[in-house]
Amino acid sequence: MFAKSERFFNPAVKLRGINLIKFFHSFLTEINLKKEPEIKSRISEGWKAYQEARKLYYAKDKTVHKDQEALLLFDLTIECGFNDAYADRAFCLQGFNFHFEAIEDFNQAILKSANYAHLYYARGYSKSVVLDYDGSISDLIIAVELSKEKNKLNKQYDNEISKQGYNSVTQFYQDALQEVLVLATLLIQ
Repeated sequence: MFAKSERFFNPAVKLRGINLIKFFHSFLTEINLKKEPEIKSRISEGWKAYQEARKLYYAKDKTVHKDQEALLLFDLTIECGFNDAYADRAFCLQGFNFHFEAIEDFNQAILKSANYAHLYYARGYSKSVVLDYDGSISDLIIAVELSKEKNKLNKQYDNEISKQGYNSVTQFYQDALQEVLVLATLLIQ
């Protein structure tokens, strides 16, 4: 017979003739089978919400109403477990000047995509708006360094930023860094 303490730590112990391992396995299997349609439905709902949110937020004929609806859909998307939506929601939050919330979402997005320079730039922008100049400077330095890497995404940003008169996205981030350094210096004086 098992010692009293073993009953609580040994899952194979039979309790009144029931093998607890088999019991819990069948119980959990039954629960998972019941929840599987619910889980699939939730995933489908999240994916649809994400697609619709992006369509609204990145539409050429943007309106405040569309952005508000997109924000609600990004919320739903994240509730459904689509963590890719954190970056999109962060940009949307910035548009409404909800910079503290945007910073939190950028934190989540950066955890997933740590080598994405524009996320650091955007978070650095929000940090400068809330007067966290040290944090802003740190993020902008990282953005500058990551933007120097040769990859498809940086090339895409270089092409877009060149339409605004910059030589590269690196130059754009460096200019932003200079502006924050000037603001921080003025604040100290």
